[in-house]
Amino acid sequence: MEIFYSTLNKEKYAGQLSFSYFIIVCLILCLLGVGKTNAQALLPYKSVWKYAPESNTAPAASWKTAAFSDAGWESGQGAFGFGTHTYNTQLERGPGNSTPNYPAFYFRKTLSIADAGAYSGYRLRAFLDDGIVIYVNGVEVARKNMNPNPSDPYTRTAGDSLTIDTLLSASLFQSGSNLIAVEVHQVGETSSDLLFDLQLEGVTSGGALLPYKSVWKYAPESNTAPAASWKTAAFSDAGWESGQGAFGFGSHTYNTQLERGPGNSTPNYPAFYFRKTLSIADAGAYSGYRLRAFLDDGIVIYVNGVEVARKNMNPNPSDPYTRTAGDSLTIDTLLSASLFQSGSNLIAVEVHQVGETSSDLLFDLQLEGSTSVVSLFRYPYLQIAAHNRMEVWWNTTIPSTATVRYSTNSDLSSGFTEIYVSKVDTLHRVILKNLNPDTKYYYSVGYNSGNAFQQLQYNPAATFFRTLPDPTDTTHTMRFWLLGDSGASRPDNPRPYKVRDAYLAYLNSRNNPQVDGILFLGDNSNTVYEGYQPALDKTLFKFYGRPEDKQLLSYMPSWTVMGNHDYNHHGPYVHSDGLTYTIRKAYHNQTAASYTAFAFPDSAQIGGVPTYNKKGYYSFNQGDIHFVVLNPYLIEDLNKNDIWLQPSFSGTHEIFSKHSIAQDNTYDTPIDSLPQVKWLKEDLSANTKKWTIVTFHLPPFTTIGHFEHEHDIERVRERLLPILEKPEYRIDALLVSHSHAYLRAGMIRKTGTQPRKTDFVQSGNLGRYPASPPHIKTNAETAYTYLMLGSSGRGWYVSESQQDAGFNDADAGKVKHPSTSELPLDNLTGDNSTAFYHVTGGSIELLFRENRLDVKYIKELDASPNYFVADSFVVMKDVNKTTTLNTNAGAPITLRASWVGNYQWTSSASPNQPYLATSRTLTVSPTVTATYYVRDGFGHLQDTFQVNVLNQTVQSLKSGSWHDSTTWSCNCIPNQNQEVQINSSHTVTISTGDATLKKLIMSGGTLQFQNGHKIVY
Repeated sequence: MEIFYSTLNKEKYAGQLSFSYFIIVCLILCLLGVGKTNAQALLPYKSVWKYAPESNTAPAASWKTAAFSDAGWESGQGAFGFGTHTYNTQLERGPGNSTPNYPAFYFRKTLSIADAGAYSGYRLRAFLDDGIVIYVNGVEVARKNMNPNPSDPYTRTAGDSLTIDTLLSASLFQSGSNLIAVEVHQVGETSSDLLFDLQLEGVTSGGALLPYKSVWKYAPESNTAPAASWKTAAFSDAGWESGQGAFGFGSHTYNTQLERGPGNSTPNYPAFYFRKTLSIADAGAYSGYRLRAFLDDGIVIYVNGVEVARKNMNPNPSDPYTRTAGDSLTIDTLLSASLFQSGSNLIAVEVHQVGETSSDLLFDLQLEGSTSVVSLFRYPYLQIAAHNRMEVWWNTTIPSTATVRYSTNSDLSSGFTEIYVSKVDTLHRVILKNLNPDTKYYYSVGYNSGNAFQQLQYNPAATFFRTLPDPTDTTHTMRFWLLGDSGASRPDNPRPYKVRDAYLAYLNSRNNPQVDGILFLGDNSNTVYEGYQPALDKTLFKFYGRPEDKQLLSYMPSWTVMGNHDYNHHGPYVHSDGLTYTIRKAYHNQTAASYTAFAFPDSAQIGGVPTYNKKGYYSFNQGDIHFVVLNPYLIEDLNKNDIWLQPSFSGTHEIFSKHSIAQDNTYDTPIDSLPQVKWLKEDLSANTKKWTIVTFHLPPFTTIGHFEHEHDIERVRERLLPILEKPEYRIDALLVSHSHAYLRAGMIRKTGTQPRKTDFVQSGNLGRYPASPPHIKTNAETAYTYLMLGSSGRGWYVSESQQDAGFNDADAGKVKHPSTSELPLDNLTGDNSTAFYHVTGGSIELLFRENRLDVKYIKELDASPNYFVADSFVVMKDVNKTTTLNTNAGAPITLRASWVGNYQWTSSASPNQPYLATSRTLTVSPTVTATYYVRDGFGHLQDTFQVNVLNQTVQSLKSGSWHDSTTWSCNCIPNQNQEVQINSSHTVTISTGDATLKKLIMSGGTLQFQNGHKIVY
């Protein structure tokens, strides 16, 4: 049965076959004599192999022996190939990834077998296209579709999607290390595809440890459950019946029919109970156990008295019926080796009916020992972060279930919450819900549940996260890290590491504050494998997600933007002309690795308007910030009559369509009808957050590497920007990448409807607050920050032969520094050097504090402190305000400055006065109308508060100086709106031309004098 299951591709078809079809196939296989062995996967499909760098030259003849050193070879996960096949590692077909093809490709895998004598033989299976030769420990064991001419390395015989399935002698293998070596050959110089993957299984005589169709003991059918000890070895099942699986009644196929109810009629018995004693000679010989079962309707499974699996059960313990239909369900899960013991083991199963009149029942179970080890391929990374939820993703080397345990306590040995996903897969996604806001949680990842849980990783220094503050808390500081073009196509490019470590050093200098999220701005997988999963593993997950380096993604949630190099190719593509083409970038498909490797909040899980698709554009809220992620390349309508092609290079074609924002090089098709644009308008119209940030990969304005005349750049500038710049959408910042450099405009303000390159104001203020004024805007005006960052990974340049898409500064066609003529980009006075813009790389930090945004461009630095802030500026919204407030005399009233920063409060228009306070707020209790001022101390910001006292008293003076506030009844000098009474016979002195007295008289104020009073000037 294991052979049958694996042949049908267990990842694809697990749980999808009807039981009757399963029985038919199983019977056929038994008749053919192939159902009598138990095969354990020693080397599963999708394993990691070493492979020779693609070349026209074969490796040394010793390459197929253990003596050969493959230290210089690459590593990748099977399947391997290119073209129309599905694979994990894309190979370069020929020089420059073009034809003529390389004739052959070479693979090595070292496999450790603890006890080779434990197997009577070995089963080898492989997928291939076109020809193959396989060696075990230097001995050729299989050959298919190979050219008999040894001087011609091409097979010359087409071998599309061939397979090998053969048994190998046990004498070929040894206990300890074994080498599997494979050469895969192409049919010819222009073959369109290649494929290779291989699996090796150890075969033991006899069946699985507990195969399907085994004989079980089962309790006589009854309405009464057996004694509570029935699931333990101490229970005696001597009075139980015996029968062969499958068990059931109704429309299923089974070997033992059960009585559905008394007299074989309804009402049904609620549950049926099964026991099987299984002897395992050496439980330690297996790294784990795979349990599979068919069931209808609900099930609970125990191993040696411990519950190991549950499905479709009623949470109400007083109701033995499941009450949830479970027709033809399956269980496929991995169990911990610790559950089993050498010698006798008890498997106990209870199967429950959905209700009193259910028409059918089904149960059968198989247990297999596994020598394959589940391990992490991609370490945990966080997605879709919010104040009350978090998603944890990871990948394993072989399929398994998925479990996350989490707690606010770093000790996860007790008091944790466990979330278990029973689906067996290599990509795992576990959603944690109902979390507390602004709370730090620790978590571990693994597989299986309860006592069978197997931990894959827990590190309190790396596997943790902090939820966002409650959405009503708009005062919470939020920090985001921007990385543009973070993929690096050359393994010797040091920039990604230097940029990453520079930001970590910067954080360390500030006592390591929390980073609320990472925004990858596109081209995250820019390698020879671009658009495929191995590209992400060679770039993004390598730089930011591995414990042996810097495992940042496990505690910094990340969001991704689709770049042009994040798309894979598509071939063959049949066009409307009936001809077949290879498309260089499949913007019309959602087959790129990023579509499955990252989460897209397409159903508005954390705000925004849902897209209900996974097409790379979406929105979400983080605190008081609304993020909008666009995908301008996307071709969303696949009507081939609206698609046209143009030759690119290496025999490929570029694809264009009027149904794309960027991929319409005619520039004349309106974009308002595109689904993405319609969604964008709806989303921005519904947004109520203080800050609105829009991001996509293509830069509307760029002077380095890419320029304004390029069709996709022109398209987003001339068609998309006018939508984003509508005042009602309140865009505050636009984040882009694509060009491998840093450019910015601290504040872009539109001036009219002139052509876009001149339709902006450039003030000359760089916004480097507090040295210069911040960029100030109101919430209603069209003014936004523009940041182009494409130097976080790519852009490294030493020479033409040693560079990763960097630019030679002497080439004026590639590098043009911004100047006052390059609106709307800022002329960064004094910083127009090569190093500033692109020779060294950097990243950006966005720090949001209420209505203040701090932007820092943090660059790599080889010397201590290993970073420097090369550029910074501040944006403030709705500051420099004049506010009028009303209060009653003597009632306390609190005044609050409109910005985040420094404060100097006075009650005089003159700043050179003693400060009333230096905090954000000032509480006063005026008895008369007064004016208060708060300034930032740098001469850039000032708020004015006019406090009107509605029932203010008369200011009276007995004697003394008019300007001495202590002589007045209200302890303050009168203003022009107050009534003044001079009730002393003493002389009152006042300065010549006193402004207060003049304003008092001119504004209609009243002076009352007693006899004998004098005012002396």
